Amino acid sequence: MIYVRIMSRAPDGGDISRQHRDLGILVRSGSREAEILDEIAPRDGDLIFSKTAGGVFNSTEIDQVLRNMGIDSLIVAGVVTNGCVETAVRDASDRSYKVFVVEDACAALTEKEHEHAIWLFGKWYANVLGTSELSDRFAQGRVSVTTRK
Repeated sequence: MIYVRIMSRAPDGGDISRQHRDLGILVRSGSREAEILDEIAPRDGDLIFSKTAGGVFNSTEIDQVLRNMGIDSLIVAGVVTNGCVETAVRDASDRSYKVFVVEDACAALTEKEHEHAIWLFGKWYANVLGTSELSDRFAQGRVSVTTRK
């Protein structure tokens, strides 16, 4: 599993993007806000990327790591659907990853914003499905998570 969080490496936030600075988004290393929720806490072997801007592909080395691991398909969930999630989905699609978005495992500030982003994903960038459909596909062997070793 791969986790992405917003977190400044510099104590003063000097490494965060202008957008995050303008929005007042400063999450310091070691703060509770920088931690992954206990309910979905990473396990041994999981990867955590700390981004300093809205786009994970633009502000981390995730693309190189995924390619080094032989990963070419991504299952995406998170918040904010029409913000960071949308940026990740579009960037992954542009980089030729096969993208699946788990519709009911994403959230936006409003339902309308969420629905519009999900509609865009399905139209242009990704395969959109719910958690139960994803689970069914795994059980039927229609979705597999493999990496090249």
